[in-house]
Amino acid sequence: MNLLHIYEGWTKSLGIVKATDKEKQLAMERIKICIACPFAEENWLSKIVKGVLQKDEIGSGIGCSICGCPINEISYVLEKKCPKDKW
Repeated sequence: MNLLHIYEGWTKSLGIVKATDKEKQLAMERIKICIACPFAEENWLSKIVKGVLQKDEIGSGIGCSICGCPINEISYVLEKKCPKDKW
């Protein structure tokens, strides 16, 4: 898990930094794959932050049990790859 990637994903996910249309589209495609993955699990940090700010957002509160990344946030990072090569 690269902390700079997590930071980039959080800032775009929370709207602190504006995500491009390409990043938004890619994030949604990745989230759809991740939420169906058997390695997706509840992520307490995402639930705390996103549960308060954006309760109904797709993928909110879910993390990858392989790499430990919060799925909603890391899905915005173009350089990030799935550890199971799903995206």
